[in-house]
Amino acid sequence: MSRDEALIIIKKCLESVLEEEVVITEESHLIDDEILDSLDSAVFIFEVESETSKKLPDGDIAEHDLYKVSKLIDYLLK
Repeated sequence: MSRDEALIIIKKCLESVLEEEVVITEESHLIDDEILDSLDSAVFIFEVESETSKKLPDGDIAEHDLYKVSKLIDYLLK
């Protein structure tokens, strides 16, 4: 998977959760930029895990700053 493919997957998951078109870049922060609220963020994490078959850290996602799109992409590419 490339960085561009990972960004497309993240965008697809966001749009699935929010049921609307979303514009994001690697610099976007899904919480700070108010793209997701706390309820939507839990559903989003589930969507990303389902779409990528990659388990996100059991610890606090915010602690790992995975709501920053560039860091989430880095994690998905590991």
